[in-house]
Formats: sequence, C-alpha cells, structure tokens
Amino acid sequence: MKTIWVKADEGGKVTAAVEKEQYAIGMQAVEVDDGFELSTIDDYRLQEGQLVYTGEGTAAREEAEEKARADAER
Repeated sequence: MKTIWVKADEGGKVTAAVEKEQYAIGMQAVEVDDGFELSTIDDYRLQEGQLVYTGEGTAAREEAEEKARADAER
C-alpha cells in the first residue's frame, strides 16, 4: 500500500491528487494499492475517506474518442 493525497469537491469528485506529501497542503491522505496510477484518478470519487471506483473518467474519455472519430469521418 502507498499513500496519496487528494482534494475533492462536496460531491466527492477528486479535483487534485499528488503522491508527494510536500505538495499535499490542505489535502486528505488516502491509502491505495502500490500499483495505483494518478492518471486514473478521474475514475474515482472520495467517499468516507476512501477512493471508490466509478469509471466516470474512462467513460468520458471513450465518449470523446468516439466523437473525435465520428467528426474525422465526416
């Protein structure tokens, strides 16, 4: 396990995340698996002090890619 620090809005959407404590002023510490990548943070929400997978970020990226492909085909 490793610690990351996150800041979330009132709905739990993560608005910032860092791996280095020196940059974590005002953020909440959260334990994650060693293989956790910050690049996937938009797929999670902070609930009761833990990150919960929602898949929102992946869904948004896939939708944007589909739209870009459709626009390119036109």
